[in-house]
Amino acid sequence: MIAAALVAAALTLNTTPTDRPVDPSRGGVGRYLDSNVASVWRGSTHAERMVWLCIRNHESRHSGHYTAQNPTSSASGAGQWIRSTWSGLSYWVKVNGRFVARQYPEAHMAPAWVQDAAFRHVYARGGLSMWRGTGCPGT
Repeated sequence: MIAAALVAAALTLNTTPTDRPVDPSRGGVGRYLDSNVASVWRGSTHAERMVWLCIRNHESRHSGHYTAQNPTSSASGAGQWIRSTWSGLSYWVKVNGRFVARQYPEAHMAPAWVQDAAFRHVYARGGLSMWRGTGCPGT
């Protein structure tokens, strides 16, 4: 019985991110603890995903990650986007050619995969300066 439990534990440790169940609305999936949605992350690099992991750990690790809400400002979500930044950003975020963020007035209301797509939009355009002070690469 103990041997079976050890084998099961070893198998669990050796799974790849795509072997694990994906809940794109909550995040915390796979090696990078994000939504792990292939259509969002297609073409991304390890470095890009590590930057997002670093930012999320700095900005919202202790307050709910993707559903985090700042008690003293309008900042919310995994990246702690202020409301006006999210509003402008959400107008442009696409996945598979579809605008996916426009229906969410604040970042914390958007599922993890939409926030991941928003980060990718910012990252692709060199907009990481909003996270200056996090100590994350490129900010």
